[in-house]
Amino acid sequence: RVLLALPSRHEHVLHGGLSARFVDALPAGGGHRDGRRLQIAWVPPADSADAALSPGGYPCRSGRMTIVATTSTARLDGAFDRDPVSTVIDLASIEPGTPLGALSAGDQGAGHVVVIGTPDAWQSRWSLLTAARSRSDLVVHGCGVAEFRALTGLRALPPPLSDPVRDAWCLEPGGSLARIRLGAPPRS
Repeated sequence: RVLLALPSRHEHVLHGGLSARFVDALPAGGGHRDGRRLQIAWVPPADSADAALSPGGYPCRSGRMTIVATTSTARLDGAFDRDPVSTVIDLASIEPGTPLGALSAGDQGAGHVVVIGTPDAWQSRWSLLTAARSRSDLVVHGCGVAEFRALTGLRALPPPLSDPVRDAWCLEPGGSLARIRLGAPPRS
């Protein structure tokens, strides 16, 4: 929790701050967290960063399969379909009990497989999710922090997303977590 600058010592204390830590002349974006002074600034994303994460530029490719948990597959706007080496599979179309190897085998093992499902669908197929997570990226899109924690088992908060429609969290098998951009905004 960050306590930003407030106009009076009284309001500072009412919001949970210590009276001794009140600073009358904090600049805009100035505040305190856990007893430490901090300054919050916003830097607009560089165009080159957006270009690196543009459609077809899915940056996480730690394995031959990607698992996607999303609240709405329609909101993905074909982010993975635009990559010519990807095969996109809807989790609902996979028969229960299908082994992970049957999904990633494909034509002589060529290409990248993307399996998309809702968080609830993945939690109902926990054994498949667990097996896939050990060797695949897990992309969590359009979900809240509670769904992210339930799917990943992580207690730490994921980094904030600047655009929840286009951005997602990507957890690699080694535990590295990153924000990624899946594609262009949906057409209206």
